[in-house]
Amino acid sequence: MGFVKDKTLGFFVKTNGFVSKQVYGGLGLAFMLHRVLPADLRNQYSINRDLAITPEHLESVITYLTKKGCRFVSLDELHETLRDGKTPDQKLICMTLDDGYRDNMEYGLPVFKKYNVPVAIYITNCFPNQTALLWWYILEHRIFHSFQLKIETESVKKEYNWKTIQQGVALYPEIRDVLKALPKKDFARVIRESFQIDDAYIQEQCKAQALTWAEITQLSREKNVTIGAHTMNHLSMKTLTDDELQYEISASKKELEEKTGKPAEHFAYPYGGFEDAYAREYKAAKEVFKTATINHRGNISAGQRDFMECIPRMPLAESATPQKLDYMLNGIDHFSFNGFTKTIHY
Repeated sequence: MGFVKDKTLGFFVKTNGFVSKQVYGGLGLAFMLHRVLPADLRNQYSINRDLAITPEHLESVITYLTKKGCRFVSLDELHETLRDGKTPDQKLICMTLDDGYRDNMEYGLPVFKKYNVPVAIYITNCFPNQTALLWWYILEHRIFHSFQLKIETESVKKEYNWKTIQQGVALYPEIRDVLKALPKKDFARVIRESFQIDDAYIQEQCKAQALTWAEITQLSREKNVTIGAHTMNHLSMKTLTDDELQYEISASKKELEEKTGKPAEHFAYPYGGFEDAYAREYKAAKEVFKTATINHRGNISAGQRDFMECIPRMPLAESATPQKLDYMLNGIDHFSFNGFTKTIHY
């Protein structure tokens, strides 16, 4: 099968996606972003730099996709199109941002408004509640400013040591996976103890980077902004018990609706890979939301109407060149990651 896939992929590339777009191009794409930052602020980060895209590059992506004949739609319109089995004349593009960073409003919203592009912002409630443990940034800081880290629970005892920044950077994926896998009962305590941080530090980080409830409410009143849910505490959902899973979903939706006065009908799984959410989590989200998006590359086929609880998204980063965007649009990227599977399902 690997040989056949490789030969087919080569054929798709040689024919510039002419064939692949007919089979795997689908109805269009959903893009996943996190932050929108000017270059000088984006470059303050190294390991997590690709969580942010510059406003200028975001604008160039929007203008390029518009020139390609694509149409930007909201999550509601995407849901309606899938539900009703419509076949749009243009490729549909849905823009989404995860977590709830203030820069979404400060630097992202002006670009989306300039081009009248609908956008969804998935809020994890711990951001505006100022309890978010932004451990991915805390870990990056530790790697660049220290040379050791201890993680201890009843079942996990890890000690990491590195002599150079390069060694620390190489360890980041392993440490990330260990932290993501922590059960909810241990998570907050272990992060605090491992990185020697307290509530004051956590609140300071949230105030500096996260949207407030007042700002989220203001965003919800923008005609082209959809506020979606992203759980209460941004935990890998596979680590949750059944009761914890239901709480993270239902409490997030309830609080968002109470704060904004508007329904929260769309959802994104934190981290969003198959290792973080799958059948149990998809079924739980399906009972509550119109759509739920994942962190997995893929085009949105018409068949996705039967699986709107696991709509694939393409990551959109500063490295998105016109050729890469073309590979996404014409299904080459989809085929590269999913083989002959057209619709993402479980």
